[in-house]
Amino acid sequence: MTIRFSPEELDYFDAQHSMPEFAVDVEATMATVADEPDFEWHPLGLRIVGRDAVRAMYGRLLPTLMPNVEPDSGVVRTVTYGDAFMFQELSFGVRLADGSSRSAPLAKRIEFDADGRVRSERFYVSGPLVELAAAAFGGDFPDSPGVARLY
Repeated sequence: MTIRFSPEELDYFDAQHSMPEFAVDVEATMATVADEPDFEWHPLGLRIVGRDAVRAMYGRLLPTLMPNVEPDSGVVRTVTYGDAFMFQELSFGVRLADGSSRSAPLAKRIEFDADGRVRSERFYVSGPLVELAAAAFGGDFPDSPGVARLY
């Protein structure tokens, strides 16, 4: 069975997933995640598979990363829609340790299951987002259950 959503539905699912992320609410974010999620972070080279591993990812990432994202700084540059996924190129203003701010471009591919929950996300981050994500994950995260190094 092929899952097909309209662009409006995909935008809605993405917003429902993003809002609790920005609110740093791990459990509400997890309510928008499918039963068997598969996430990747590039260029960190991490693959995170399964609800427990994804919950651990959000538990590390959201409290560290989101307070450094400047409110209302998101700019969507392009969006491409598929049947059950969307690809976005966007940027956010990110506060750095020295108090300055810098634009942080990224791309993400997000795929949804038949219920509109996130089945997979692939993040392609650059600049300060690489540093913030690496610090949030810490050196031990790649050794966690459900987490693997891709390269």
